[in-house]
Amino acid sequence: FTESAAPPTLGPALDACMRKGSGKVAARNDRPLQDCGLALLEHNFVANEWELLCARPGTALELLKPDAKSLLRFDPLERDQIDPFLREFGALARGNAFLRTTMSAELGQGVLVGLDERACRLAGMNADACDREAVLASVSEPILAPSRPRVFSGLRGSQGEAGLWLDGGLQSVNPAARAVGYTDGKVLALNTFRALGTPVSDLKGLTPLALGTVITIGTRLIGWETSYAGLEQHRRRAHACELGRMVSNTSLCPAGLETAVGPWAAAPSLMSVSVPDDIAPAALFATGYTFDPIVMRGLFLWGERTMLRSRNEVLGFLEWCVPAALERSGVACPGGEGTSSAYAAAVQSFETRVNTEIEGYRKYEVPGAWKKHLQERKALVSHRLTTCKG
Repeated sequence: FTESAAPPTLGPALDACMRKGSGKVAARNDRPLQDCGLALLEHNFVANEWELLCARPGTALELLKPDAKSLLRFDPLERDQIDPFLREFGALARGNAFLRTTMSAELGQGVLVGLDERACRLAGMNADACDREAVLASVSEPILAPSRPRVFSGLRGSQGEAGLWLDGGLQSVNPAARAVGYTDGKVLALNTFRALGTPVSDLKGLTPLALGTVITIGTRLIGWETSYAGLEQHRRRAHACELGRMVSNTSLCPAGLETAVGPWAAAPSLMSVSVPDDIAPAALFATGYTFDPIVMRGLFLWGERTMLRSRNEVLGFLEWCVPAALERSGVACPGGEGTSSAYAAAVQSFETRVNTEIEGYRKYEVPGAWKKHLQERKALVSHRLTTCKG
């Protein structure tokens, strides 16, 4: 996108969007939409519990009755973040060249569904409602938040599909296999968990126990699904190779690909990146299902550090040679502009800032420091979290 790609009517919304950033995202005249997206990501990633959730009214016993749906609801998230974003940027996001598919699981039938945003463009569809329900279904965990009663896959148009729609992570924490089914190209699978599992620091209470269990089970599925996705890529390419031989179309048969189970000399087309296992302190950065801004900021920083550490490998896998060519000499990149000392300096400055901020979290390794923070946080949430209306 360039400045001309943003309609003039979005000017006030873009200004408000940029004000949500921490100031670390530098606004430029040539990329206002990208800068807005980065500012929103940085701002929304560290939202407080009371900015996202409200408590359902009732005693503990009432919330365990058969007709109870959850302990909490995402009303503030829907009202204050999702709906305003869709009003301002929904049409623009649905119309760009980046295709989003939201994963949701239907509990009644036990199925995993990819909600393709192109369904929201169908005639007669309430596009914003279509997007909103997909997003809310994808974040709703059992017990924590109620299932969404209807999503819109496009199969039944504006009627949608009724059911008990919840987070797709119940069946696929990292939908690499679904991504492989969508493309014959490369797939970059980004895991939000450690490859060796995610420890949950505090398992006191019903909700932490339930969510900790979901996370533990889901984490174990990541390795299986990623491995399966790689095998599925191999199988599909082997079948394409066989078809190419039958119809004499050599473009369907990658060099060295022989059978579905035989040698595969072609370059790998699936890369999986996980939260680093050396993340520290573990109790802070991998503490289960939480919206503590201190924890979320730490995870955000570790995501930035992981990208910085693996940028050569990841960008090379994606064949995005321009950033590498800008940063160091000797990188062949057709159409590239060569090295840029300003770019290399900016990357180094960014890396230094991220590392410095991460090191600041070492203060929580002092005995008792993290426990004190959790106690203060629980008291604050108890005071600020409101009761849901209606």
